[in-house]
Amino acid sequence: MFYDLVSLLNISVDEIFLPASDLAKSTRRRQLEKQLDNLSDKDLVIMESVADGIIKSKEVEDE
Repeated sequence: MFYDLVSLLNISVDEIFLPASDLAKSTRRRQLEKQLDNLSDKDLVIMESVADGIIKSKEVEDE
């Protein structure tokens, strides 16, 4: 029953037992991974470029 619950909610078992501050990050990452699983390799290249752009923009903000 526990397995069915976490599967239905699309959350990890760790999210049940970890502090609330870790939950949002884990849930977002899990949801994003589920979306990425449905993308083609070409789509993943685009997503990687977007992630690189976000990281670079944060580096510029820090300067």
